[in-house]
Amino acid sequence: NGTWLASLAAGGAYGCLLVTSFRGFSEFGLIGGLGMVASWVAAFLVMPASISVVDRIEARRRHRAAVAAARPNAGFGGDVAALIGRTAPGAVVAVAAALAVAAIVRLPSYLTDPWEYNFSRLTSQASKRSGAGAWSDKATEVTGVRGAPVLLLVDDLSQALAVAEQVEQADVALGGNRYVERVETLYDYLGGPPAVVAKKLELLAEIRRHIDAVRQRLEGDDARVADEWRPPERLRPLTPQDLPPLLRELWSERDGRVGTPVLAYLTRGVSQSNGANILAITSILEAVKLPDGRVVPNASRATIFAAVIRSIARDAPRATLAAFVLIVALTVLVTRRVVASLSVLGSVLLATLLTVGGAAWLGVRLNFLNFIAIPLTLGLGVEYAI
Repeated sequence: NGTWLASLAAGGAYGCLLVTSFRGFSEFGLIGGLGMVASWVAAFLVMPASISVVDRIEARRRHRAAVAAARPNAGFGGDVAALIGRTAPGAVVAVAAALAVAAIVRLPSYLTDPWEYNFSRLTSQASKRSGAGAWSDKATEVTGVRGAPVLLLVDDLSQALAVAEQVEQADVALGGNRYVERVETLYDYLGGPPAVVAKKLELLAEIRRHIDAVRQRLEGDDARVADEWRPPERLRPLTPQDLPPLLRELWSERDGRVGTPVLAYLTRGVSQSNGANILAITSILEAVKLPDGRVVPNASRATIFAAVIRSIARDAPRATLAAFVLIVALTVLVTRRVVASLSVLGSVLLATLLTVGGAAWLGVRLNFLNFIAIPLTLGLGVEYAI
């Protein structure tokens, strides 16, 4: 009973990650859950059969089984349990109770917001000194831009200006140009929006009329300067086809549409390793809508990390609850005794309490890499107790 319960509980703890919506976590749960069950099958079905065929050790196995049955506390774990039982069980229980109380004291404030928002703590220190992180900082100094811009993709060029304006308005609504330094569209390379270009051409036409009105009375250098500064008749609004091929390619899609990208450059100094910044940037992007009400498709580091942050905040409690319900059901099913069930579940819950309480005391925050330790502690902890 102990082995298959341990296998099912451990596998179930991994399998509880299947309830999460983040693909990386759910696939991890599937692999781990199947792996634990497959390990039990291999260890208790395939391995004994293989040993019997190869070594014919059935007699030796029966002898070891008889010895184990005569001495149920055999092994290091049994010796420790016997020693504690003979000497100071009360002291052990008292110490465990004190540790549990100490953990509970810190839990309310910790569980209010246990998540890690400073992702720079998860990066390689070597990278910051001499690796990709250091070179990224150098690139920022040279280009004056902090990483790649956020890409928003509209359906056609006619929507680009409205989307750019929405990005700027959403940024201002969060406190005023805190996160977005500027927004670029194809129009920035065509002299400006159509209304601005029309005003420019109107002003140039007026300058041309004034020059033409006085040109006949000018001589020498005055005439030469007037000719140089006279706006030519050929001036007209530029189109994407007027751009150099390499520049036009940056704003073109494979299906031939031009001007659909909208680029939002983040303010220099805004760290994308800060979870609060990431969530703020993502809220700006989610506030930008197309005429039909759809959120404008976008891609950026902030978008991906925000999805991870929201996923663990939503799925971690769900996965932990699923693991707890699973181990309670399995423990009661196997032991079928109240005292035995309470003993197993009590030790597992104490271990989980000390794990989370220890994290609270040490200032260890939960992140998308370590939060799975909590449901796994529930599932794997059953093995030893059972």
